[in-house]
Order: sequence, then structure tokens, then C-alpha cells
Amino acid sequence: MRYLLIILLSILTYSCLEEEERGSMAASNVSFTLLPSTRANELIDFEEGDAVGVYVVDRTNNSTLKPAGNYADNKKYVWDSEKKAFIASDNDNLIFNSPDRQLDFYVYFPYKSQVVDATSMPHVITGDSKTDDFLFAINDEHTGKKNIPLNFHHLLSKVNVMYTSLENQDQTAMTIRTYTDTKVNLATGVLNTTANRRIDLPLEKVSGDTYVSFTGLIPPQKFDTGEQFCMLSYIDLGTAYPFSFAEQRTFVSGETNEVKFMPKELAYNFFVTPVSLSFAALDDVGQSFVVTSEKSNAINGAILPNSTVSQPYSLSSKPDWVNIAGSEVTVTENRGAERSGEIVFLQSESNLTAKIAVHQTAGVMTNDYVFTFGDGSMNKSWANISASGASNSYTIISTKQVYINGTLDHTEYPGYSSSANVNWASASGSSISVSENNSTTPRGGVMTFRQNESGKTIQVTLLQMKKSSVDIN
Repeated sequence: MRYLLIILLSILTYSCLEEEERGSMAASNVSFTLLPSTRANELIDFEEGDAVGVYVVDRTNNSTLKPAGNYADNKKYVWDSEKKAFIASDNDNLIFNSPDRQLDFYVYFPYKSQVVDATSMPHVITGDSKTDDFLFAINDEHTGKKNIPLNFHHLLSKVNVMYTSLENQDQTAMTIRTYTDTKVNLATGVLNTTANRRIDLPLEKVSGDTYVSFTGLIPPQKFDTGEQFCMLSYIDLGTAYPFSFAEQRTFVSGETNEVKFMPKELAYNFFVTPVSLSFAALDDVGQSFVVTSEKSNAINGAILPNSTVSQPYSLSSKPDWVNIAGSEVTVTENRGAERSGEIVFLQSESNLTAKIAVHQTAGVMTNDYVFTFGDGSMNKSWANISASGASNSYTIISTKQVYINGTLDHTEYPGYSSSANVNWASASGSSISVSENNSTTPRGGVMTFRQNESGKTIQVTLLQMKKSSVDIN
């Protein structure tokens, strides 16, 4: 009998353990809790009834997230403020988990009732921070637990434009020029724009004690230099001023981007046209110029209407060979090398300068060589030279007249040389000497004078008489 009782107790104990093991492996419907860092958007926490969509992939079969036909597709879970968790909206949306399953949970906010493709989910930006925000989370811990913790990531980029001017703050409004059509791939958690056209959307106005800020959410994108980013409007004044970045600016997912919209400031405009003038060496014709010197009120470089006034300016410096009368520039004659300089004007209030580069060509130098006999002739004849020999002097004019820009500058006196085509005639300076002719026949030759620099020549034709008799020793 005792043996029978032991057997019965053993069977009962085994049955209880088996039932307990089956209970521990039983599936339970899940809920989703939040890690402390998660917020619905940049302004508020999740509110009662906020809904997320949930896709589930069973990794037991090495599955990946498909457009549809997953372990669970787009189940709706709503925020329960008391439980601090997302719970299934109804029995049809329950998701069950157990330790023997390897489930990946893909969760997004806000919930969309009509989703055709989980890897290409449309999401349109409208200018409402609450509905525009798109959060995404994955839990792939495979714990089999009922409570699934989530750490959401923002797929949009937050913009916060600070306007610090105290003028007309209550009249201000702002729009941002952004892409609006996007698609989200829940498999990768990536949001991409689907259209190349940007439109203007309103930013939400937030007022502080000393500033006004305009906030909103936009898809990740780049703004090129000079490309319009936003527009500040004064509602009752009917005026609007665009803003663009001085260099390329990139907005990425999950970042908060602070942008400062500058208050009204003075903008100075000071330049001269033309920026360069050229003159010949001898140029008595003046050339005109125009100086623009203005001061305006501006916001982010945009000039405010009817705010531009003229600004005084003065001549700061110029080369001493440059003369300015009114708006005309003249130069003195350049009799030397080419020269350059700057005319500098100064706008004293802004300390800005405007410059004209001035260039003048070198003086034109020409030379006029004169090489003649005293009477202006270039050829002389010395005949009937005594057979016994003789000397004769000539007046020779050798000059170089140097002209600059067509005007005589100075005269120089180049040297000259002499040479004869016979050996019985020689010259020293302008004097010619002929040796004795011992022949009974007359003889002739030519003495040539050559100006050293120019190569010009003048000549004396020589004719010496014969000796009347020949000595016999």
C-alpha cells in the first residue's frame, strides 16, 4: 500500500512540473514600454490614445521585414497613460510572444491605418509638429518577455530659427522652404524625400522674454549657398524678407538645428566704377568715374524698402601724377618708365574703401641723329692736292636729338670715326692729312667719317696731283 502511494505522489508531482513548464512556455500578448529618453516629439510627451504601428518578423525562419505578409503587419497599439505603455487597441491587434520565438519588433509613430508596403511607407510633412514627427524603433532582443522596451529615434530634423530683434515681434511669422513628400523604409529606419520640389510651410511661433523662435520639422536635406531657406514676414506691414545660408547647410535625421535670424542692422554699400583706368604716356583726355556710397537698413542682407540714404565719402590717397577734378581723372605726362598706382576713396562711417587702379604707359622716346659737314652736306671733294702732301680740316656736325612723347628733351653729341680706302690718307678728328705723291700719275681716294651710334657716314673725295719730275740718284 505504501508503495502504491509513493507511485501516485510521483505521478502527481510530475504532472504539476509538466504543467508549470507548459505555462512558462505559453504565449502572452505584448505591450511596449518606453526608455526614459524617448519623447513623442520635441515639444510634448505621448498622450492618452496616441497610436503606434507595429510590424513583427519571426527570426526563427531567418526572415527579414517584407512589404507585407510578416509575422504581424501594422498592428495598432495605443498609449495608456496609467500603465505607461502601448497596449493593443483591440483583440484583433494583439501580438503574442513566447521564449521559444525570436521576434523582431519594428515600431513607428504616428500610426497609419493604410500601409501597403512597410519598406516604402509614405509620410507627408504638413507644418504641424505633432503630426509631422516620425519616430522609429526596433527591438530585436528576443527575450520572449511580455513587456517590450523601445528606444525611439526621430527620422526628421528639427529646425529652431531664433529671431532676437525686439522690433515688431508680435507681427512676425515665418515659413520654411522644404521638401514635404517622403517615404520610410521600416526595415532600415531610413526616411528619404520622393519629390524634387520644395514648398513653403509655416513654422510654429514660440515667444520668449527677449526673443521669438520659429520651430518645425523637416526631412533630411541640404540647402546650397544662396538657396532660400526661410521667409520672415511682418503680417500687418505686408513685408517679407528671405533668408539663405552663406555656405551649404545640411540637416540630418534626429538633430536639432539652431538657426539665427539676424535683427535689423546697417548695411553699407560703397564701390566705384570703373575699377581700373589706363592712360597713354601723353594723354590730356580725362576719364570719368562714378562712386556709389549708400547706407541702408537690412535683415539678413535683404535691404528694407525706403531705408537707403546717401553716405559722404572722401578721397583718401592718390599718386602725385594723378589729378582729380569732380568725377574726372587726368594724368600728367609720363616721360619715364611705365607707372601704376591706386586712387582710394574712404567712406568714413563704415571705414570701407573703394579703389581705382590707374596705369600709365612709359614715355615714348625717339632719337634724331644728325651727321653732316658744317654746311649741311654729306659729301665733300678735295681736289688738286699738292703732290708734296697737305692737310685740310672740316667742320663736322654730329648730334643726337632725344625726343620724349614727340617733344625735344635734350641733345647729345655722339663721337665718330674715320677710315680711308687708301693708305696715303689719314684723319685725326675732322682733319685729313695726305702724304707726298712720288708718282708721276695723279691719284685719288675717299675718306669716310662714320657716326658711332647711328652708323651714318659722310665722305670726302680726295684727288692728289702727280709729281712733276722724278728724282734720279
